[in-house]
Amino acid sequence: MGKTRNKLGIVNVNDHPLYATWNMMRQRCENPKYTAYPIYGGRGIKVCKRWAKSFEDFVKDIGPKPTKKHTLDRFPNKNGNYEPSNVRWATWTEQNFNRNKIGTFKDIDYLK
Repeated sequence: MGKTRNKLGIVNVNDHPLYATWNMMRQRCENPKYTAYPIYGGRGIKVCKRWAKSFEDFVKDIGPKPTKKHTLDRFPNKNGNYEPSNVRWATWTEQNFNRNKIGTFKDIDYLK
């Protein structure tokens, strides 16, 4: 008997290359116990309902990473929510132009 594949063509969603990106985005915005929550969810930054409910919709909307060096960036509104109209794939260099340093936490610069 074959393994069942989901709409993305994978057997286990955790194996998808964007799953960690989606999961960490949600942790930052939805989990008060997560270390970065105060500067994301604690400031009111949310994940749009479509993405919060569906990893498949997130993948469909955001598309593949251009390279392994790209990460999810809230742009053009760095203080806005994670939603299709306000995210892009960006390198760390590009993201550094889209941030305000507001302090450090455990030797990690957090962004406003």
